[in-house]
Amino acid sequence: MYQFSFLPYFPSDDLDLKINRLHLFNFRNHKDDYIPDDAVKQQMERICSLYVDSNLDQLKEFTIAVIDGNYAFVRITKDQGIDSEKFASALSFCSIILNEDNNASSSDNYVIFHQPFQLNEKSIAYATGSYLRIDNWQPLDTTKLIKPSYIQRPILRYHFDELLFQAFANMIDAHNDDDDYLFRVLEWFNYSYMNVEGFSYYNRVVLLATAYEIFFDLPSFGQADAFATGLETLLEVDHMGLPVIQKLNARGKQKENTIYGWWTREFYDLRSKIVHGSKLKNEDTINHRGSDYFSTGIKMLGFCFNKLLENKGYLVHPAPAPEVAAVFPNFNYAKHRRQNDLRKIEELI
Repeated sequence: MYQFSFLPYFPSDDLDLKINRLHLFNFRNHKDDYIPDDAVKQQMERICSLYVDSNLDQLKEFTIAVIDGNYAFVRITKDQGIDSEKFASALSFCSIILNEDNNASSSDNYVIFHQPFQLNEKSIAYATGSYLRIDNWQPLDTTKLIKPSYIQRPILRYHFDELLFQAFANMIDAHNDDDDYLFRVLEWFNYSYMNVEGFSYYNRVVLLATAYEIFFDLPSFGQADAFATGLETLLEVDHMGLPVIQKLNARGKQKENTIYGWWTREFYDLRSKIVHGSKLKNEDTINHRGSDYFSTGIKMLGFCFNKLLENKGYLVHPAPAPEVAAVFPNFNYAKHRRQNDLRKIEELI
C-alpha cells in the first residue's frame, strides 16, 4: 500500500520548499525531480487529475507534502501524519498574517489530505464532510473534484513569514508535549479564517477570541483582566516606554493598562457582546483608530507567537555580519528591526 499527502489548493503554481523534515513541491512542475518510481508517479498523476477548476482543467497549484524524505511514498505513521498537519497549519498562519488586500490567501488553501493508493488501481476511496462523514468509492477515469469558487489565491505572489515558519518547524520537530496547546491555537485561528460561504464577521471574532483563550489559558472568570495582563506580560510592554492609561472598562470599573492591554479589553468586550446576543452595529467592529478588531487581532496574534517562540528558543534571529558584530558585539540588528516591524501594530491600536 502506498500513500501521499497533498494540498490541492495551495496558493502557488510553482512551490519547491524544504524546511526541516518537510518538503512541499508543486506536482506539475517538480514530479519528475522528486518521484523516482515511474509506476508510482503515473498512479499519483491519475489521482491528481481528479482535482480540477470550474473549467474542468487540472489544478496547477496541486502540491505534494513529503515528510522525512519519503519519496517512495510508502504509508506514513500516525505521528508523521500529525506532524504534516501541524506544518500545514503553521504555514497557513505564517501566510495569512502577511495578507494584503487582494494579495491574500485563506486557511482553505492549506488543508492537507492523506491519500492511500495501490498501483494500477482503477477506483479511489475518499471521505467527505465534517460532522457527517461520507465514505466515497468512485472510478478514477470519470470522477472530478471541482475546486470551490470561494477558494482563491494571491493575485500578485505567494509569500509567508519565513522566520516564524522556521520557528514553528523547530517546535514541531522538538515533539514537546508542553507545546501541543499552541497547535490548538492555530486550529481555532484557521477556523476563523475560512472563506467558505456563511461565515459572518462576528463568527470570525468569536473563533479568533477562542484561539486567544487557549493561547493565554484564560480562566473561567475575569477573562478580560487575564487577557490584558497576559498579553502585556508576554510582549514586555514595561520595556516599550508606553504610557499607562487609567480609565473605566466596559463594566465601569477603573483599570490601568497600556494601549496593548486596552486593545485586548475592547476586543474581548466585542466577543462578549456577540456571544451574549447584544445588538451590534457596524461601528462596533472598529476601534477609535478605525481598525477593525478581527484584522488587528490576527496581527496581534502574530506578535504574540513571535515573542513566545523566541522565549521558547524556537525562533532564532539571524546572527549579525562579522564586521557588524565586531563593532557592536551585543547588538543584533535583525532582531531589532523585526521588533520594530512588529510594533507597527501600535499604529492600529
